[in-house]
Amino acid sequence: LSVLQQLQDQISLEIHTSEIGSRRRVLVEKLSKGGRLQGRTDTRKLVHFEGDPGLIGGFAEVRLEEALPHSFRGSLTNYGNSYKFRHLIKPRVREELHVRYTAQADHPRSPHV
Repeated sequence: LSVLQQLQDQISLEIHTSEIGSRRRVLVEKLSKGGRLQGRTDTRKLVHFEGDPGLIGGFAEVRLEEALPHSFRGSLTNYGNSYKFRHLIKPRVREELHVRYTAQADHPRSPHV
């Protein structure tokens, strides 16, 4: 089983590597354990990138910079377009998410919780 998983990781990494440098619209879902934003492309590929927690729940344009077997690391390309869909979330909910995820980034949970 581990040989098969290693082969799958290698194949996934090769596919992901071919996408480095491209720009993708990402639905920003949450802060990841490392304090970066986490989101998914329209093909459901996971992307981690630095940004304002206020982007959570909206779309952001992200340039894919590093390929990993199960995800990408990237950077925001255009803050103006990133906030384009924020109006779809009620301001109070957006503020609550921002406060909650900012506090989570300041005080990360133990991996054993």
